[in-house]
Amino acid sequence: MMLKFVSKNALLLGLSAVACVGLVAGVNQLTASRIGEQAKAARLASLQAVLPRGHQDAQLLSQCLLVQAPDAFGQPQTRIYRTQYQQQPVYVTETVAPDGYSGDILLLAAISQQGVIYGVRTLAHKETPGLGDKIEVKRHPWILSFNDRQVSGVDDKRFAVKKDGGEFDQFTGATITPRAVIAAVKRAALYIQAHPELAQQRIECAGD
Repeated sequence: MMLKFVSKNALLLGLSAVACVGLVAGVNQLTASRIGEQAKAARLASLQAVLPRGHQDAQLLSQCLLVQAPDAFGQPQTRIYRTQYQQQPVYVTETVAPDGYSGDILLLAAISQQGVIYGVRTLAHKETPGLGDKIEVKRHPWILSFNDRQVSGVDDKRFAVKKDGGEFDQFTGATITPRAVIAAVKRAALYIQAHPELAQQRIECAGD
């Protein structure tokens, strides 16, 4: 009798354990799906933030290219998202300024095939609070100075801080930071200009 009772309890415990595992697995799957969708939505929103004013592209994430150009983008491999604006290709790309005051500065920029910069945002950095962190749009509008400017070539001296003869303001006590950002954006624009074949490149990272 006692053996039957123990066996019955063991069976109930086993079934409960299986049910709990199944429930946890189901919740995890549902949560993971929602988290993935939220991450995609956040990524799309950040990409669209640098697009030309008033232009939206809900399919932007599905037009992702992989480019290996560390000299241009400051990282071994770069994702470039492709869209069309006024019937011309526009590319949204991450690029790294490796020479910030406190290390790498990760940027996002929308650039046309002709080198027009529609928008730039700072994604990550370790610059000094109150000084170099003015590259964040939420702290200072400086990053908006790139809007609608066009890089006309390697020797375009406008893409420099005013202290160096360019057209961009520098930050008091933090000139290194804007210098690094300007140079990184310029390198990215020059690469886009020099590679019209990006308009035909095969999609390689859509949905990642």
